[in-house]
Amino acid sequence: MTSALSNYSILKRFLHILPLLFVAASLTSCSVNKFLQPGQTVLKRNTLHVAMADSTAVPPEVEQALLDASRYYYQTPNKKILWIPWKMRLYCLTNPNRDNWLNNFVRAQGEPPVVYDRSAAVRTAAQLEKLMKTKGCFNSKVTTDTTHLTPSSVAVNYRIAATHRRRIDELRFSCRQQSDIDSLLQRWKGESLLKVGDYYDQDKMTAEQARITTRLKNSGYYYASNDFVRFYVDTTYDSLTLSILVVVRQPSSESSTFKPLQKYRIDNIYIYPNISTALSDQQQTFDTLVYPYITKRGANNFQYIYNTRIRPSPRTISRSLFIFNGMTYSPRIVASTTSALLGLHNFKYVDISFEESPNSTDSTRLLDARIRLLNSTRRKLSLSFELTNSTNFISGSNYLTSGNLGLGTTVGYQNCNLFGGAEMLNVEGNLIFDLPKNIFSTRQRDFHNTFSSFEFDYSMSLDLPDFLIPFSESIIWQTSKPHTLFEISSNYLFRNLSLPDTSGYKDITLERFRIGGSFGYTWFQGRNTKHKLLPFNLSYSHLISGGDYYEYLTRLTSDIQFKYQAFDYVLLNTHYEYTFSDQHIGSRNDFNYLRFSVETAGNLLSGLNSLLKKGDGSINKETVVYYQYFRFDSEYKRYIYIGKYSTLVLRALAGIGLPYGHSEFIPFDKMFVGGGPTTMRGWQLRRLGYGQFQSSTSDIAMGTGDIQLIANIEHRFPLLGIFEGALFADAGNVWMCSDWGINTVQPFQLDEIVRGIALDAGIGIRANISIVTLRVDIALPLYDPGYQAGQRWIGSHWAWNKVMTNFGINYPF
Repeated sequence: MTSALSNYSILKRFLHILPLLFVAASLTSCSVNKFLQPGQTVLKRNTLHVAMADSTAVPPEVEQALLDASRYYYQTPNKKILWIPWKMRLYCLTNPNRDNWLNNFVRAQGEPPVVYDRSAAVRTAAQLEKLMKTKGCFNSKVTTDTTHLTPSSVAVNYRIAATHRRRIDELRFSCRQQSDIDSLLQRWKGESLLKVGDYYDQDKMTAEQARITTRLKNSGYYYASNDFVRFYVDTTYDSLTLSILVVVRQPSSESSTFKPLQKYRIDNIYIYPNISTALSDQQQTFDTLVYPYITKRGANNFQYIYNTRIRPSPRTISRSLFIFNGMTYSPRIVASTTSALLGLHNFKYVDISFEESPNSTDSTRLLDARIRLLNSTRRKLSLSFELTNSTNFISGSNYLTSGNLGLGTTVGYQNCNLFGGAEMLNVEGNLIFDLPKNIFSTRQRDFHNTFSSFEFDYSMSLDLPDFLIPFSESIIWQTSKPHTLFEISSNYLFRNLSLPDTSGYKDITLERFRIGGSFGYTWFQGRNTKHKLLPFNLSYSHLISGGDYYEYLTRLTSDIQFKYQAFDYVLLNTHYEYTFSDQHIGSRNDFNYLRFSVETAGNLLSGLNSLLKKGDGSINKETVVYYQYFRFDSEYKRYIYIGKYSTLVLRALAGIGLPYGHSEFIPFDKMFVGGGPTTMRGWQLRRLGYGQFQSSTSDIAMGTGDIQLIANIEHRFPLLGIFEGALFADAGNVWMCSDWGINTVQPFQLDEIVRGIALDAGIGIRANISIVTLRVDIALPLYDPGYQAGQRWIGSHWAWNKVMTNFGINYPF
């Protein structure tokens, strides 16, 4: 099978017939007729024609009012990809008179032709008239007719005779029945979504209605609702303006007497831990624990109603609550409490409800809060794997094995309540290895010859939901959600290198072991911002074997950075990370994601080294090297949702690492990597860089750098069933801050940055299977700064082996 796939002639013949298949699929429109009854036609397109009723030019505000007109169509044509209704074409390839599994399967993947319905067009015209009214074009009229494009297809025309759009000339707020609410309305009117001079828009009025209701609820008016907010519109001013009076009217009791809205305060707080929310209080026998909890607001008594052991502890649950005795009711406290309780990772569902308290009076209105918690699984075992192969599209005679085949697997254990206080223990092991290109054609028996690289990571972390610092009592837990982190980790790395030598290529083994630990904190600032500080992060790296590697590098180059890899080193750094995301989980609202981190290392070790006069950290075989450096890296992502299913994702990466003190470079593990399936997909991992670097005898120095600049754009769209397509482009590179003694390496220069930017573009196919997305990306490097000037665009060195394929799991970003 491998030889068949790698046969160039087969691929070449396929590429020759691909255009014919495309044309054949495009010309199958006649097959639609067999699914139509006499007199039926297929809806090909909807067309909107707008003209002003007074014969003047259509103004921009009227065109703006119709931007979302397509949402009001009762019928829309079949979906198209690259201007062709592929799913409808697929459906029409079946036989309408046969009901077998093959026809049914193909039809399920396709889409039946949309048959034009006159009544649907009439209803659409009525909807468009309503749309024009909601936008302030009150007396607009819409008519409809059809144009036959072919004997079996039509275009529907919607012709709008529009009137001019009215502006708001006056805006007032009032609640005559209740002075306290009227005062609030006057105070809040500056925040109104409606502004004098704006065009009339009922969508904005609906949003304003919700804004006033939310403000009233957050002020304690528990029974406030949108029904109480009314708009009175006066259009008698003139034909171009109007006035709006926003009124909050009061509800009435059954006897139709006046019943004012009243503020409510919290009375009793009942918490139901460790039981299903589906069970009522009467179905089981419960015990009650009154747990006193003191905050800066005062003393609180939380009443725990339980029938099993309370886990996590009442202290942990209580400090996650934003609902306190005597406080004014507000939906904000409900949302904050729900978020904090779910953040303990011990509950999969939180239900908070309110009911009138028995202690409530006509003058003092009180609510009892009931918080029901549904437990999640506290112990979890996870297993995942990733298969990767970043290779040339055609390479010699063996396509599948022209690049290293990689496998990564992760086994994890998690305990979300280790000591009863929502302490989270994570234990994780990662195994990653690459098989050499000739693994399918040779039999390897020795470990060092079986793998081109082999890496094993082990980590154990403990997350405590508190600050273990002297001033922890002054921290408001509900606001900042502080956590203390402990982590220990280890890593084993083996690389089997084949490096050029004077007599050909020489096989060299590099084997290293690393162990480390860290201590730090995380905390939130508001809902969207998270901070992480690791003041202590220590690691030690020991070289098991690599003497030949050091000797080889000494002969090959004066590049001191690679010589440092052949020695043991200690790394002691301080790390800070900032993350911002305004994503609303479960919605398709556009959102931003920003992350940046700052890291500095070696200052304490340098001070101790100077104090003990042990040396300067330079290379020799009798000392352990340590580093001094500053490192900054950042990532920004913007998700833009297009329609119901498509997404446009923009991403930018930027980073820099600067050595200082006695260090001449940053550690190899902290350098930025060029190329790979998640950044520059037109290059294999570590096969891009540095800038305009010209490779001669070896690419050993390529693929890592002190500076990174990457930009990605990707459009994701649905195809058939579980399959999703993508169009993408990548731009970027890695650079060095100095030449490292390599003549062909040009250090980063701002005026040369454009010439050093690599470009690629490609297509991708993704299969969304359950919670896993399988991904195949095919990319072509368009501009490669590694070539001589004048030969960097793909047209000057085009070959099929320039096309790269990347296999992976989940999205690249």
